[in-house]
Formats: sequence, structure tokens, C-alpha cells
Amino acid sequence: MEYTFMDTPVGRLLLAGDAEGLCLIAFPDGRNPYDPDPAWQENSAAFEAVVRQLNEYFEGRRKTFSFPHRLTGTPFQQRVLQALQDVGYGDTVSYGELARRAGSPKAARAVGMANATNPLPIVI
Repeated sequence: MEYTFMDTPVGRLLLAGDAEGLCLIAFPDGRNPYDPDPAWQENSAAFEAVVRQLNEYFEGRRKTFSFPHRLTGTPFQQRVLQALQDVGYGDTVSYGELARRAGSPKAARAVGMANATNPLPIVI
């Protein structure tokens, strides 16, 4: 796993990923700081496209992302995140609707928890 840091209008971000793509966007500072695993290697060059596209997003010039990313989590969490990716920029859906789209119509509360643990906020 490789990582880098990036300064944004919402604060400093930790970006981490592997050969398949970006796996994590987290805040390394604040109430619940997320530190890179000691086994990870810092490599800013691996994240050039991610940093460029996130900067474009924060500048209001981008609404979707084209860099590769990999969903992590349980199979249910991955289904929820996949369904969440289908919600358009600026659109909203309820947790109940998202649960239906993820194939578990009675799991609105679990969808809320999956959304709260989204490893790729901003992107998903």
C-alpha cells in the first residue's frame, strides 16, 4: 500500500491505495486522526492523477472522477458504496432508497452505517 498527503479546502487528507487504485481518503488530523500504517510506503508520484482531479473538484471544475479506485469493506458495504456511486452529483436519495438499490430494502439503518464508514468520501 502506498500513500501521500494533500492539502484541501476541507483540511489535510491522507490518500492511500495499491496497484488496483485509490482505497482510502481519510483525515490525518482532528478528533479521529487516521495515520498511515507503518508498513505503507509514501509515494506522492503514485497519486498525481488523484490529487489533480481532487483539486479540480474543489475548484468547481470537476463533478466525477476517472482515476481507478477499489472498494473495500464487507460485501454489503461494497454493494451500498456501488449503489451510492450511481447517485448523480448534487442528487440525494434516502437511506431506504439506497438500501433498495443495494438489494436489501429493509436495511436502511445498515446503509446509514455503511455510508458513515465510506473509505472514499468525496469520490463516493
